[in-house]
Amino acid sequence: MNDKQKAELDDAISRLEHQIVGLAITLSMANTKLNELRSEVNQLKAIRDGKRPDLLSSLDFALDLPDFIEAIPSSVRGRIIALAQELEETGDTLLDKLWQETRALLLYDAIYADVDAEHDLPNPMLSRAVRGCIEHEGRVPDGADRDTLLRECPQILEAIESAYRKHVRAQLQAMGKQVEAHFQAMGKNYR
Repeated sequence: MNDKQKAELDDAISRLEHQIVGLAITLSMANTKLNELRSEVNQLKAIRDGKRPDLLSSLDFALDLPDFIEAIPSSVRGRIIALAQELEETGDTLLDKLWQETRALLLYDAIYADVDAEHDLPNPMLSRAVRGCIEHEGRVPDGADRDTLLRECPQILEAIESAYRKHVRAQLQAMGKQVEAHFQAMGKNYR
């Protein structure tokens, strides 16, 4: 298989993966709406039965977490499930932490793959540099790894930071398209 054919396959794979993520998010939005309706029904039943409706808020979380886990890409799902089991938080706090970690893991995987394909760098150092770049919002932080990289392979710093910008931009564009599609599906104009 030549480079052109590989590039065409990579492009097709990328388009399909993007569609899968879009469908998963659309499914998640539909599940969220169903969960909201279920919650309203449960609250109305609680009022009807003379119970306090605010006691049912824990039910919302129990319904939201599986939908959230199902909506995230399978490439990071196992790591997110493991993190969810380790954390002590619950409810919206847990969902927020899991969302942030999902975003960071997706960025990490994409940046690592880009840079590793271009540069030969020991795995632990590249891993720490990529994580540091994500934690510092696009800049590999000062420290021993940065100093070593500047001496041994200065172009890798730019490669990591450039890959960060590229993938953050791609995530934002994908989110924008999903929001626009959601509003169009609702019959509203996004812009």
